[in-house]
Amino acid sequence: MNPSDRERVKDLLAQAARLEPQRRVAFIETAAGNAEIAAEAIELLHTLDDSVFMSAPTGAGFDEAPALHREGPGAKIGRYKLLQLVGEGGFGAVFMAEQTEPVHRRVALKIIKAGMDTKQVIARFEAERQALALMDHPNIARVLDAGATDGGRPYFVMELVRGEPVTRYCDRERLPVRQRLELFRDVCNAVQHAHQKGVIHRDLKPSNVLVTVADGEPLPKVIDFGIAKATAGRLTDKTLFTEMHQLIGTPEYMSPEQAEVSGVDIDTRSDVYSLGVLLYELLAGSTPLKHARLRSTPLVEIQRLIREEEPLRPSLWLATLASPSGTGRFRTPLFVAGDEADSSAMEIARCRRSEPSVLSKALRGDLDWIVMKCLEKDRRRRYATANALADDIGLYLANQPVSAIPPSTRYKLRKFVRRNRTLVLAGVAIATVLLLGVIGTTIGLVWAVRERRQAEEQRTIAQASAVVARIEADRADREADQARTVNEFMRGLLGSATPQNKGAEARLIDVLASASANTSRRFKGLPLQEAQLRDLLGQIYADLSMWPEAKAEYVMALTLWREHADPDDPRALSTQSGYAVVASNLGHTNEAEQMLAELIPRMERVVGPDDPKTLAVQVRVAQTHLGRGRVDEAERILLGLRVHPRLADDDAIQTQILRGLVWANRFRAFNGDRAQHAATLSLGEPLAREWFERSMRRYGLDSVRTLDAQVRLAEIVSSQGESQAAAEMCRAVLEISAERFGECHDVRVFAMTQLSQELAHLGEAQEPAELRLRALACLRQKVAAGSPALLGDISDTLRFLERVGRSKEGESLARELTAAMQNIGGGHGDLVFGSELYVARFVSMQNRLDEAEPIFESLIARQSQADRDERARLHLFFGGHLVRRKNFEVAEQHLITAVELIEDIRLGTWDTHPDDVILGFIDLYEAWNKPDKVEEYQRLRTEVTNTSARTKRTK
Repeated sequence: MNPSDRERVKDLLAQAARLEPQRRVAFIETAAGNAEIAAEAIELLHTLDDSVFMSAPTGAGFDEAPALHREGPGAKIGRYKLLQLVGEGGFGAVFMAEQTEPVHRRVALKIIKAGMDTKQVIARFEAERQALALMDHPNIARVLDAGATDGGRPYFVMELVRGEPVTRYCDRERLPVRQRLELFRDVCNAVQHAHQKGVIHRDLKPSNVLVTVADGEPLPKVIDFGIAKATAGRLTDKTLFTEMHQLIGTPEYMSPEQAEVSGVDIDTRSDVYSLGVLLYELLAGSTPLKHARLRSTPLVEIQRLIREEEPLRPSLWLATLASPSGTGRFRTPLFVAGDEADSSAMEIARCRRSEPSVLSKALRGDLDWIVMKCLEKDRRRRYATANALADDIGLYLANQPVSAIPPSTRYKLRKFVRRNRTLVLAGVAIATVLLLGVIGTTIGLVWAVRERRQAEEQRTIAQASAVVARIEADRADREADQARTVNEFMRGLLGSATPQNKGAEARLIDVLASASANTSRRFKGLPLQEAQLRDLLGQIYADLSMWPEAKAEYVMALTLWREHADPDDPRALSTQSGYAVVASNLGHTNEAEQMLAELIPRMERVVGPDDPKTLAVQVRVAQTHLGRGRVDEAERILLGLRVHPRLADDDAIQTQILRGLVWANRFRAFNGDRAQHAATLSLGEPLAREWFERSMRRYGLDSVRTLDAQVRLAEIVSSQGESQAAAEMCRAVLEISAERFGECHDVRVFAMTQLSQELAHLGEAQEPAELRLRALACLRQKVAAGSPALLGDISDTLRFLERVGRSKEGESLARELTAAMQNIGGGHGDLVFGSELYVARFVSMQNRLDEAEPIFESLIARQSQADRDERARLHLFFGGHLVRRKNFEVAEQHLITAVELIEDIRLGTWDTHPDDVILGFIDLYEAWNKPDKVEEYQRLRTEVTNTSARTKRTK
């Protein structure tokens, strides 16, 4: 058949699609004008009524329709061997295949129907695959590869999901409504993840949401993300039809905008509509639009049904289906068709472990309105995101009010008028005539009464208006004063940080200090507003670990609450809770514990014992236990709260609980036997991984909560010897946060610090030092000069600068640390010892040997004050100093002492790395001119490096 005849076949089929099914064959026979063309068109006519064809994404033509999948089991496509056919439709065929290189695994390979422009389609596939490669979600089947067969037919390679459609799984397992909603919420989270990556599915339906079982639990997987988009071109194309004039997508699950001829842009709310249809089917056992009805409906009518006809609520559909006659007064030809007998109300309820009347009652109310909000024809009235839909499902499961509410009477009336414009206009005309007649006969009777009452009504209205106006004026004045005061305060607060006022080095702590100093003056006469701002300042200072400043703000806030608010005001109770945390961090643990012990019964009385606010205070009680080293008691509280039913879906508190449990495990690791440090720390991996995964599902991959959890997980992964993996995780955090956050955001500083440690473990030196200096510069902007957090960071940075020979910068920091620690006073002798040691080291590295000598001698005399690591480092550094003095024999003795203190040079300990000691020996023997010894220690260094690498691989 030549190309012109093929085009004629397509035109005939396009015209036949607009006709009723019983008229199509006769039309083709009459209009074809050629027996061969007529036979070909009639042979392909079945695709217009083929349910499988209609449920799959639409193809582009029929050039090679008889050879839909010439490849079969045993054939090879690229590096994939086809094993068996697992499904096919109008879009193509799906095979289970085996990949042999570069990895050996089973995959799903989807071969696209022949007849497409291969170069253009492959280009679109590749662009789409790049977008899909960004998706990494446990409930999304990944697209792994794309290409073309030797014959030029495109194909996708996807993750093989061994599962069944979600509706079939739920019915087979007879899952009740609650478990269906929990599965559905996972699907919403997967769709939200894809939307965040810029990918819209456009064909969500049960066959694209498969359920498999992992570790005994059902795991939904969304498949075919982006396939329809890649095949049909850009979403902004000006047509939603193929050459066959068929809709892109599946009509039963298609949003109204997908059915628009005008080509309106498709956005993520189209997927929200399809999710609503899927939820309708999971709850009520049927889609709003019935497939049997669509099979015999012309294409234009299908478009109208999708765009205009309103579905029954799920509970109303079940009630109608359960009526004795099966024909309730709500029955319509559109939404209740003859195929209902296939699944009776009794069978639908049985699959949900319920009865028809009980199930209908369970769906009535919140679930009805959640579904109907998804199915709004006007997409502006739907849920804005799949995440918002998941949130409402979570609220329903937690027995809390949902955001979806029934449409107003005014809205329903407007929709009714729009659907029945002619009938309404006629009714209005008749009613108007009748009303005018009634008015004409009664106006005379009413006139006299109206005249009598008019004066009295006017006086009453005038008096009421005056009272209302006075009240409104007073309220407006108060609100205006408050708004003006707040506006001026914020303007002054932000203006204080501008370069004109503070220069380019304006810091957050300066802005906070300015805000604190001016709050009382600016909010004079507004004590409750000042209390709220003081509480906010206290929270910010606490987040920056500036505990004295935080305490001062909380004290002022508590004073204002006590003088001007009810003692049981929830805001005042929240301030007390924050103050308790600050007191604990300042070492006033007795005060913190006493305050929390008094606070909990008050919270239970005011908001209830199971209220999340009360339970959040219990989390803080556990945190105070951690601060005092009572790990067992802290874990007991946190583990009890973890399984509390009111907190099951509260990700904010669950995140705090998981964070507390991870810190409890970290406390055990750092306060136990050093040899067991890594093993103990790794026990927290499941908790840290759950913390990370929960944050990712709830807030997205690029949220602050998720990135914080990811760095903590990297720390634990590092403890298991996977420094490379931990470094990659930290780099990912820095890359994701580079544009969204400032350089000195807390999570970025945390990631820089952890990455520097991982790179140091991997043998790098320059980049770790730079990362430490960047982190230190950020910390200086956040905290006061003498804060413990800053001094601890300076102490850690010295080690990195020493390894890269940056002696001048190192000396400056070491002297700053020494002076600060001496000013603080007792209890920090070990830190003073360490800072002075680095002063001596950096001075010696600059060849100011006479200046360094007495510092070293003083430290040698006081070495009993230091721990084993500090003493090992002292002898190592002093040995290097003596090498510069060319006092080789004494230098050798000090290096040997360093080795003895390390105990085992092949394993090393926390800070004194064995490689540093070996390099010390190499420097000694090179300066001493002993090449045999140099060669011996070079071999030893290689051996230690190889042993360390093998140990990491084993772990």
